[in-house]
Amino acid sequence: MFRRGIFYTFLGVYLRGYLGLSVTETTLFETIPMLLNILFQTFVWGRLTDRLQIRRSLIVAGEILASLGHLLMWYFHSLAAGPRTAGWVIIGGLSVIEIFWSMSNIGWSALISDVYTPAERNAAQGRLASVGGAGRILGALAGGALYDGMGKAFAGWGYRDEQLHKHFRFADFKKAMRFVNAMADLAEEEGHHPDFLVHGWNTVDVTLWTHAIGGLSDNDFILAAKIDALPEAA
Repeated sequence: MFRRGIFYTFLGVYLRGYLGLSVTETTLFETIPMLLNILFQTFVWGRLTDRLQIRRSLIVAGEILASLGHLLMWYFHSLAAGPRTAGWVIIGGLSVIEIFWSMSNIGWSALISDVYTPAERNAAQGRLASVGGAGRILGALAGGALYDGMGKAFAGWGYRDEQLHKHFRFADFKKAMRFVNAMADLAEEEGHHPDFLVHGWNTVDVTLWTHAIGGLSDNDFILAAKIDALPEAA
């Protein structure tokens, strides 16, 4: 649950901040999968394990399939035609993954029922639920602390394809162009030049990467911090 807390924290930021999904769509990435998890535990895996007594098999199969599901989800999301489509690939993939995780969840619950006496069962399940809930909270807090810590140094910068990206929005076209000119002067001073695109009359998209190595270097992070510090960037 700790790792899930961290994973979902950063995934929410990725879906909303980078792929551009709406607030409603971003909340669905956890709501739909968890709903499917509960439904499959109740109406599919619970009945199956009661009938066939395959507790351990459900646990092992669920964990393996969920692990493979994460790899496939990330692969297919990278092939999507656009950011919004990629976001929905992630939501759909997580929905399938939660179905697999529900196999493991019900397997553990059934196994606890087999191991403990009826008098001990509720207490054991309560302890496990408390530990899981605490782990989820700690994971979310750790993810938030990591993200906020990075955000203080590189607020708003995203990462994709070995590049840093940031969208700058301004009140009008003149302020956008003043920022571009200031950034050009800075780039000349640093001897390191960003790619940028001015569009929509008030938006400047900036991309940083080191062409010589085909990826990121210290120069990119230094320039990102200096671009953010430009008075015209405020």
